[in-house]
Amino acid sequence: MKYLMSLLLLITVNSAWSFEGGVSGGGGNTLSPRAPSYPVDPETAEHMIYNARGVLKNYLTLKKQAYLVGALPIEQMAAFAPVFSAKARVEDTIEKAHLHVSDRHACKDENNNPVDGSTITPTPNSICISAYNISRKVDVSDITPQSAALMLHEYGELVGLSEDQAVKVQSAALSELRGM
Repeated sequence: MKYLMSLLLLITVNSAWSFEGGVSGGGGNTLSPRAPSYPVDPETAEHMIYNARGVLKNYLTLKKQAYLVGALPIEQMAAFAPVFSAKARVEDTIEKAHLHVSDRHACKDENNNPVDGSTITPTPNSICISAYNISRKVDVSDITPQSAALMLHEYGELVGLSEDQAVKVQSAALSELRGM
């Protein structure tokens, strides 16, 4: 029931605001960000985002172990199965793909719309995460989990996840990362 309510909330939020959740066409955004209680400069957000990459790697290591032994709840199994069964290993993609963090502007989707994260970059096999956007709409306490979950969304797209699958895994990860 909790999962169903979360899904309904996500659908409602996605239909109400174009900047909530993933956006089809190579870009994604933070999910239900906690509004900033005080301004965070983009450079601070940039450092936090780079550090969130390590958080994501540790999180995925633990999540994959649980996935392989069948210890994930059924709704998480559905969200993470595409990540861990993709042809390309997401762990390798995280290591090899370039992470570009922009502290001066938004990332862009394939239609040149501003987004918080994207696989549409000038460099092949790379992702963009916008510290500029994130610093303006996410509370400092939420930057690390939001950034790690958004990176998972974008890396997921690089390994072949659809936009819908990327949003589902981003949402599942964000819920847990916020509690860490």
